[in-house]
Amino acid sequence: MNRTLEELLRARWSWCAVLLLLAIQSWVEWRGGYLAVAELYERWGLSPETWRQRHYPSLLTYALLHGSFTHVLCNGLMLLFLGARLERWLGGKRLFWLWLGGIVLGGCFHGWMSGSSTAVLVGASGAAMALLLCLTTLSPQSRLFPLPLSAGNVGLGVLLSSLILMLLDPDAPVALLAGWGKAIEARWGDDIFRIGHACHFGGALAGWLFARWILRRPVLLEELQASRAKRERQHPGG
Repeated sequence: MNRTLEELLRARWSWCAVLLLLAIQSWVEWRGGYLAVAELYERWGLSPETWRQRHYPSLLTYALLHGSFTHVLCNGLMLLFLGARLERWLGGKRLFWLWLGGIVLGGCFHGWMSGSSTAVLVGASGAAMALLLCLTTLSPQSRLFPLPLSAGNVGLGVLLSSLILMLLDPDAPVALLAGWGKAIEARWGDDIFRIGHACHFGGALAGWLFARWILRRPVLLEELQASRAKRERQHPGG
């Protein structure tokens, strides 16, 4: 508990990111909610139209917008608690590139797999998934409270389930699996496919690849420990 609190107190980059998302959502709510600023979401969210038009800024800006306070709080808590641990291990600059990779690759997968969908993608879940897979890959034997599973198994489960659900989406351009998805939708409803599974998979893949890059040679673990010790000497006591 003390270590977690210490990590949170030192997680300057993570706090900045979460506070920025909360500030943006507060402004949206002050204006009357996302329906009151629909043009903003259509322009800066990631939709099939912005993807076809190659409006590249939306590959980043979609992550700054959320549908509700519940949405931003769920993503924000993941960004904060997972980000605080990774910020201590990797440092702020590497954490920033991890966020960016999760956002961009998540957006790209959503664009590639959107098919006939007209939904606008918003939310920082691609970045959150990148943090989750990076953490579970770097420390596969640890436990993620409250799940009685190893982090490595949790990460693998998230990656595979996101991939399967992405391919089952009835709007996806993968005819055979989309047909199975339509059967699931007819039986249990379409709520399960209203989630951005393609974005989740892309973000998770970015996190896994980033962690594998970090682990590409054993000496990097020692470098991480040395870098962490250096930061702790520079900021004693938090």
